[in-house]
Amino acid sequence: VSPFLAFDGRTLIFSSNNIMSMGGFDLFTSYFDDLAKAWSMPTNMGIPINSSEDEKYFRLNKNRLSALFASNRKTGIGGYDIYFAYFNQAISPQLDRSRPIYFGQVKSEKSSSSGSATSTPLESKIFLSAPTIFYESDDQLSLPSITKQMDIIGTILQENANLNLNVEVFTDKGKNYKAQNLLIALNRAEGIKEYFTHHGVKPSQIFIKGLGSDFPIAVETLNDQVNPAGVSLNRRIEFTFFQHEPGMDSKYTQVKETSPVNLLIKSNDYDIYRSKESNLNYKILIMSSSSPANLESYIPDSGQTFYIEKNNITGKYELMTDIQNEYAPSNKLKKSWVAKGFEDAVVVAYIGNSRINTNALAKWAEKYPDLLNYIYRSE
Repeated sequence: VSPFLAFDGRTLIFSSNNIMSMGGFDLFTSYFDDLAKAWSMPTNMGIPINSSEDEKYFRLNKNRLSALFASNRKTGIGGYDIYFAYFNQAISPQLDRSRPIYFGQVKSEKSSSSGSATSTPLESKIFLSAPTIFYESDDQLSLPSITKQMDIIGTILQENANLNLNVEVFTDKGKNYKAQNLLIALNRAEGIKEYFTHHGVKPSQIFIKGLGSDFPIAVETLNDQVNPAGVSLNRRIEFTFFQHEPGMDSKYTQVKETSPVNLLIKSNDYDIYRSKESNLNYKILIMSSSSPANLESYIPDSGQTFYIEKNNITGKYELMTDIQNEYAPSNKLKKSWVAKGFEDAVVVAYIGNSRINTNALAKWAEKYPDLLNYIYRSE
């Protein structure tokens, strides 16, 4: 009874009056083995957590250094009292985030490659791992389990000076307006960039975006009730490596690590957005400002989707919207924004979710001829 699944998604603590109990209901621990796809034999947590009476409702606190549970042991005031347990060090099951977060799907072992021919020998390929980091609060971004992942990314960037990194931060919808969520996401992205640069990565290699709550991967309400699983999945940070010059695939293979979403709570908004970003695409830069707060009043709470990107060259914050895969319709949309009073609106070209460096436009045009329309601003 009263099961508790720790933050790692693999440690289950529960109460049972089985034959291994010291008396009445005791607290037991079991661990899930991903490879065996089975739970370990439960073990009694022992003294001083358990007693000769009943212990139930064990919960680890988010600070990872304490827990609370209920017990009707004789030292109590009467009936079930609440007790606190304090640990000498952080409990490891609370350090690492579950992958996948929820057990709607369990990862299967990776099948071996069929050995398809490539222009570059497999041995010379550099594999880039870009994990998705999930967080409950800003405080968790400083946890060792998260900073360890960022340190790995930072090392890759330091060893490959021609590589760059997109940092995209998403939020849940919560009770905030869309504009507030965008600014919250951008602030977190700046904190991530500051961490990388503090640990030796060049600022010019880090590109940040705040995408807020417009692109969820899971629904946040079910049957008119808050869906905690969806809220938790939507609070995430995604990293993508890229080069300004064409030909990244000849040297690098990027592995994107994402957490599968149970189809019962899956949202298609994110997939639709990413599908529009595949290969060459254009976005509309509506306006820019030296302060992101100045953009807030221009972001309506419904309808259009937006995100804010910081320009590494100008240092300004740019409000972006609309994705098209050809220049002509993008230019038409740009004119409509100009007609609305955004006189500085311009079309910006991207490969995937990375802006094309102006100096590399001609090289990319060899692969994507539509870029010629963009380069010469064909009407």
